[in-house]
Amino acid sequence: MPKLKPLASETIKSTCPYCGVGCGVLAKPVNDSVSVQGDAEHPANAGKLCIKGSQLSSTLTSHGRLQAPVVENQQTSWTQALDYVAEKFRQSIEQYGPDSVAFYLSGQILSEDYYVANKLMKGFIGSANVDTNSRLCMSSAVAAYKRAFGSDTVPNSYDDLEETDLMILIGSNAAWTHPILYQRMRAAQKKNPHYKMVVIDPKRSATAGEADLHLAIKPGTDAMLYNGLLAYLARVGKLDQTFINQHTNNFEQALEACPQTLTEVALFCGISENKLRQFYDWFANAKRSISFYSMGINQSNSGTDKCNAIINVHLASGQIGKPGCGPYSITGQPNAMGGREVGGLANTLAAHMEFDATGIDKVSRFWRSNNIAKAPGLKALDMFEAVEQDKIKVLWVIGTNPAVSLPDSDRIKRILQQCECLIVSDCMAETDTTQYADVLLPATGWGEKNGTVTNADRTISRQRGFIQPLGQARHDWWIISEVAKRLGYGDAFQYEHAYEIFREHAQLSGFENNGSRDFDISAFSNITQQQYDSLKPIQWPVNETYPSGKARMFDDQQFFTADKKANFIAITPKLPELNAADKNSLILNNGRGRDQWHTMTRTSAAKKLNSHELYPSVLINPLDAKKLSIMANDLVKIANKNSNTLAIAKLSTSQSPGECYMSIHWNQQFANKTKANNLTQFIADPVSGQPQYKQNRVQAQAVTTKRWLALFSQQAISLNHNDNFSVSIEVNRGYFYLQALSESMLESECLSLLPNVEKQLQYRRPNQDEYRITGIVDSQIDYIVSVSEQSPIPALDALMRMFEQGQCNSELENELMSKSIDVIGQRVCSCFNVYHSDISDYLKQHPEASQSELQRELRCGSNCGSCRPEIADIVSHWQADVKVAENL
Repeated sequence: MPKLKPLASETIKSTCPYCGVGCGVLAKPVNDSVSVQGDAEHPANAGKLCIKGSQLSSTLTSHGRLQAPVVENQQTSWTQALDYVAEKFRQSIEQYGPDSVAFYLSGQILSEDYYVANKLMKGFIGSANVDTNSRLCMSSAVAAYKRAFGSDTVPNSYDDLEETDLMILIGSNAAWTHPILYQRMRAAQKKNPHYKMVVIDPKRSATAGEADLHLAIKPGTDAMLYNGLLAYLARVGKLDQTFINQHTNNFEQALEACPQTLTEVALFCGISENKLRQFYDWFANAKRSISFYSMGINQSNSGTDKCNAIINVHLASGQIGKPGCGPYSITGQPNAMGGREVGGLANTLAAHMEFDATGIDKVSRFWRSNNIAKAPGLKALDMFEAVEQDKIKVLWVIGTNPAVSLPDSDRIKRILQQCECLIVSDCMAETDTTQYADVLLPATGWGEKNGTVTNADRTISRQRGFIQPLGQARHDWWIISEVAKRLGYGDAFQYEHAYEIFREHAQLSGFENNGSRDFDISAFSNITQQQYDSLKPIQWPVNETYPSGKARMFDDQQFFTADKKANFIAITPKLPELNAADKNSLILNNGRGRDQWHTMTRTSAAKKLNSHELYPSVLINPLDAKKLSIMANDLVKIANKNSNTLAIAKLSTSQSPGECYMSIHWNQQFANKTKANNLTQFIADPVSGQPQYKQNRVQAQAVTTKRWLALFSQQAISLNHNDNFSVSIEVNRGYFYLQALSESMLESECLSLLPNVEKQLQYRRPNQDEYRITGIVDSQIDYIVSVSEQSPIPALDALMRMFEQGQCNSELENELMSKSIDVIGQRVCSCFNVYHSDISDYLKQHPEASQSELQRELRCGSNCGSCRPEIADIVSHWQADVKVAENL
């Protein structure tokens, strides 16, 4: 396996490639590896990193990387690959027109990559068919901001999260999805006795478990909740009438659309009037309130309306443009904001200019092109539908995995299969998408890339390369520029360094702007390579007026509409579009797990990150499980008219009755027969085009399994899936496999799959083909394999702990040969390998122990903090059980 080749010996400042928080990191070469730690000088994280960020160095590996161009399954040279791509584009454009080609981009690529792709497609090919996977996570928030403010302007700064009195998280499990920001909220809550946290989420998530108030509303009823709040503020005299009169339009129309009683809202949302009144009272009396919303709001058939319902309340109360106030849409990806800035969405042109006469004229003159696109292109779902209809002949996918991430995955798979020419630029060789590619182009990955990203509070940061690109990997902007040259647009794409692209991007942002557009970084219009290399994090706008950037927008009550006033939008709440219900159906919700990211192509390489969730699961309320005859740890088939998927049942009262939940990460590379988006519908918000991921009606039923195989092995093992449910991931010291078997597996057959060892420890169930075998080499555990009728799930964490321990002493030998393995519960702290049982055992010995004591004594939660909500939940349940016992 090729070794890493550092570009320099000194520490390099860069930016984390995961969520939209945009944490600063310090990367320092150490021998053949790189150490990564938080950058104390970065304003987003002040040196802290979550579990994913802290494990970045483990992802810097050549394993699985795409290292050379591949055309029609044959490795080839860059020259041949680029010629092939350009010719495919040329032929399609000449025969079918510019709208027969398309780019599908990613919030993982850098602003410079985005800029060049957008410029080529919209500016020179003459089509606006360039969209991005950011369509899937925040386009509803973009559309709502534009309707209200006249621009896609995030008004807030991260500092507002600490300066508020009322923090409302709507459709956001920030404890897992944006843990560094969540820890900032929790720290502020401890310092400020008036700081309250409200979580609005159908599920009692890790975030909801620590809230002062949790509103478990019915799925999709958020707009009614905020409409009710607007009406309540009017009834109790808590409107900012001066702000409304002087700085807004259409207030009366918005108010008329709102419900007039708490009872109406409570019934619609499925919550008690007491909790509803408490929330409304807190907002009405708070001096500073933030509504912090994410995928649970955006990923809806009416996400834009939901966002505007939230914005309406902040406009009506005048809680915008002030410290600690505002409607704050938090992005999911590291450069979703950068993509918005350059025009990476099909319905925007460039630099926050639109497809109107003014925008087209300005961008055309700036790019010196007379072939600029004149109208919006196809949004993500429409784009793939156009491929299905044979209207798009050539699709270039860059830095994303649509076969997993788009809704109705089986349909997307068929679309990719039938695409006349599918080009995929990726740093990984094998994903669910690359298997359908006609052309594979090796792109640089994190640690090799060099450019800028913009985080969720408009902070532009540098992502710097500190290792040499692996094999023949090239930067995305270089690849696109080379194709542009072959298409005859060479004069406009003569870039030799990323700073030249950033400089042009900055020049366009200020071109004939004069304060008419929010996005303006024209202060960098003459940036040099040296200045670019040393660029520090800074919040836009950055121009003559704000040379040092600007933390908070709209502090002057001036908006980017024609009359400089913000617009109220009258909202009629709309429920999700669902298949017909029956008495046994559930509403499926989905989202991110704590330690994984998107489709696991990067995070799965960090073995620590795989240990928190060893297998795909579906969370079901015990009442529903009883009705459906589903037991904990059963294999469950979840199905609807789209398709079906398999997962292991987890029962929890944190999941509301009538609903169930799956994580989005699992896919064909790691789990056969499991993909949450098999079940999501091809339905989108009519304004934003963002899919309705969060609400899908399904049926669930237990699946009979003849036997289970569970295996931890130091060596990779080739198992025959036989179209059964199976899992295959890396763990510390080796690999983990889980497989549902349709028939018994003889011991001899099992051993034939495994390496020869010096010693075997065996347990066999008398007269049955159930057994557990441990292979030992030099007193080290080489493998542990179990074949059983009963589900092995309860024992998996204990077996993993034994396997990772490695050294096999006499006590461990006895345990491995015993009839049953003690259940120790899930690994809670991935940083220090602390399990549920470790915390429970400590609490038994120290019943009054606090969370801070556990952090001190067991170290759990003392590093990245991602597990703190789970620790708090364990302590809370322990204390509740103690009180019950005392009262018996």
